[in-house]
Amino acid sequence: DRTFFKEVTVCTVDQVLTQGFNLGFWEIKTFHLFKANVIIDEVHLYQPYTLALIIETVKYLRTEFQTRFFIMTATMPQKLLSLLCSALDIGNENVVRDVQLLEAARNTFEIRNAMIDDLNDEIQHYLQNNKKILIVVNTVDEAIRIYKKYRDDIPNSICFHSRFTQQDRLEKEKEILAKEKSGEPVLLVATQVVEVSLDIDYDVLFTENAPIDSLIQRAGRVNRSRSKQDRHVIVFQHRPVSEEKIYPREILENTFFLLSERSGKRLPEKELTDLVDLVYKNYDVELDEAFIRGKHAYAEVQSRLSFIKDNEELDAVYTREGLDSVNVIPMIFEEHLCDKDEIQKSNHEVAIRRSNLWRGKVTKDQKHNFFKYFDCEYDPNIGLQFLSRPTAHVSGGGITKSY
Repeated sequence: DRTFFKEVTVCTVDQVLTQGFNLGFWEIKTFHLFKANVIIDEVHLYQPYTLALIIETVKYLRTEFQTRFFIMTATMPQKLLSLLCSALDIGNENVVRDVQLLEAARNTFEIRNAMIDDLNDEIQHYLQNNKKILIVVNTVDEAIRIYKKYRDDIPNSICFHSRFTQQDRLEKEKEILAKEKSGEPVLLVATQVVEVSLDIDYDVLFTENAPIDSLIQRAGRVNRSRSKQDRHVIVFQHRPVSEEKIYPREILENTFFLLSERSGKRLPEKELTDLVDLVYKNYDVELDEAFIRGKHAYAEVQSRLSFIKDNEELDAVYTREGLDSVNVIPMIFEEHLCDKDEIQKSNHEVAIRRSNLWRGKVTKDQKHNFFKYFDCEYDPNIGLQFLSRPTAHVSGGGITKSY
C-alpha cells in the first residue's frame, strides 16, 4: 500500500498490467492510476503478447480512469507508432522526434557470415590491444558457455545475465560500472539485459544476430559518447534456438540480410531508423497469434470476475508469454538462510522459467513456505546452471545411462 501511495513510483510494466488480471493489490494500483501520468520506456522491446496487453491497458485506463500516457523508445517502427497513436487517440502533432542526432554516426557495422566460435582470432586481437569488449548473445546458457571459454585467459572478464540472485546482480552492476569509471580493459559477456540496464561505453561489440531494434540498443553500448571514430559493431549469425524460442525467424533473416548489404559502413542514426521500418515492412503484429491472444486476455478474465473479484488462477495468467517465471533460491543457500528474515531470503532469489522447474528438486522453506529452494549449481561469477540429468537409453544389453 505504501509503495503505490508515493507521488512517484518506478516499476516494471508488469505492475501496471497485473491490475487488468485482478492480481496483486490490483485495486490499490488501479485506484492510483486514476488521473496518473504513466511513462512507458523502451516500448519496442515487448513481445507481441505483452504489447497487446499494453495496448489494451492504455485504452482501458484512458477511458475509465483518465490516465495519461507518455510512451517512448529510441527505435520506433512506423507500424508500432501507428498502433500506439491509435491507442492514445492522438495525431502526428503529438509525436515528439529527436532530430538532432539523426545525421550522426557512432559505429561501423560489420557482418560476419560465421558463428561466435569462428571469430576467436578477431576477439583475441582486440583483447591483445587492451580494448573494452562487449559480447552479447541471445540466451543465458550461451553467455555462460562463452564466459567459461575466456575467463581463464582473461582475468578481467565478467558474465552478466538474468540468472543471478538479486544481491549478486546488484554487485555485478556495481563491478561493471566501477570498471567503466576506471576505463580499464575488460571483457563483458552478456545477454539482452545489457540493452537497457547499463550506462556503459565500450570499444567494440560482438553481437549475435537479433531484431534490428535490439541490435541498435546493443550498439548504443559502444561509443556511447560519440567521441571516437574507430568503433565497431560486429554482428555474427544467430543460433537456431533464437528463431525457435525467442525471435520471429522472418525478422532475424531480414535484419541479417539488410545489414549484410551495408557491412563495413558507418551507419548514421537516420539510416538505422529507416532500417527498422524496412525489417518490419511485411510484419503486421496485429495478425500475430500471440498479439491476438494478448488482446483478448483481459476480456476473458473480466467476463468471469466482472472487474470486482480477485483472480485465484495465478498459474493461468501471465503478462509475458513464454516468460512465465518463478522465483527460486539455489539449494546451496538453504542452510545459511533457514533462520533469516524474508528480505534476506528474497535477496537470494533467482527468476527461472516455470518450464525449467523439472530440472531440479524443489523444496519449500520451513519458516516461510512461499520461498522455494531449487537443486542446481550456483556460482556468483557464473550464475544459476541447471544440473545435468541422466538420460536412459535402451540397448541390446539392457538400459544404460548417459549424462
